Amino acid sequence: MSNSSERIWKFGRSHMTVLDRIAIDGNVIMVDDLADMDPSQLTGQTSAVVYVSKGWATHVEIICRTRGVHLLHVSELGDGGSISLQRAIGRCDIGAFRNLQSGFQVSIAGSDDLEGLDLTRVRSVFIRMEHLMYRAIQLSGMIPRSPEVLAVQVRDEIAILDEALPGRIRLLVRGLDLRSDDVSLAPLFRRSPEPNPELGVHGLRYLLENPEWVSLEREILATMSDRTSYAVPFVTSEREYRDFERSYAPGLPSLSPFIESPGALRQIVSLSRSATTCSVGLKDVAQLYFGADRGNSQTVMNLDLNSREFVRFVADSVSPMLAGDCHVAIYQSLDMLDVYARALGTLGWKPSIAAAEFKLMTEACNMESAA
Repeated sequence: MSNSSERIWKFGRSHMTVLDRIAIDGNVIMVDDLADMDPSQLTGQTSAVVYVSKGWATHVEIICRTRGVHLLHVSELGDGGSISLQRAIGRCDIGAFRNLQSGFQVSIAGSDDLEGLDLTRVRSVFIRMEHLMYRAIQLSGMIPRSPEVLAVQVRDEIAILDEALPGRIRLLVRGLDLRSDDVSLAPLFRRSPEPNPELGVHGLRYLLENPEWVSLEREILATMSDRTSYAVPFVTSEREYRDFERSYAPGLPSLSPFIESPGALRQIVSLSRSATTCSVGLKDVAQLYFGADRGNSQTVMNLDLNSREFVRFVADSVSPMLAGDCHVAIYQSLDMLDVYARALGTLGWKPSIAAAEFKLMTEACNMESAA
């Protein structure tokens, strides 16, 4: 909990509520639109980001959730020196958390997110290449002059992470998935902006067009231990994934498809036939399923990842994988855990949860046990 002055737990018959009172101090960042914020500004010391407008589960928001940074609308600001935030945690969520037998994957934004993390039930740790870059920029205090210099800094950070993790825990590093509107990194990697970055040339599409970066990623990961896998980012078709597999797999750790479209999700069995792990990015799958840009504040109300129809679509697609040897990680937020646990059961898949939310749920379980 970053710079929160107080945390209060309230237990009810069917839920519990977490009340965080956070101080409004120099560690609060003020922005108009969350999408315009430089992600490298977010550190473990940031207590809150105050915004005027935002989409849903945008890339900055993902880092905030991972690091435990509070997001506040400007209307929530009061006159005093603190703000009270309430987060409800249902007992069904805690039951799902306790009962999942396949364990969890925890998503981090830097090696410092491992601090205070109970690894007992963690089977794997996930980190995005661009988040490693933001972390490197934070540590150096500047954006490097070239991708090659940045790659050296990222290699140092990921080596720290590899050394810090117990040997039994797998490490999944997702390849570069950089939109053309990224405030920090686009000047290093992108030639021009795109009218719709979410559906543009990023992830796997970018890597196929820019093999020089794949070579740099190969160098970054060359000294990693055998427990490391490389998640191929933004997989939307089997054709593109096989093109990448044929051209670039040599020299990279074992490949894992990171599936991010409804069409690719329907192909999950075929996509994963040569992989030991595969991943489902529900947020990108959802924005294509519902036809709503998650970065657009005017369309986010159309995204309902807990809707019966969407959950059934995901469950029908993933279920054939649950009895196989390929482990499935499904990326989600804490308020989705019980819904997907009911649809998929407790075996054969693991939720991928942001580090700060995983810590919060672990704390909730401990508090409930002590109540």
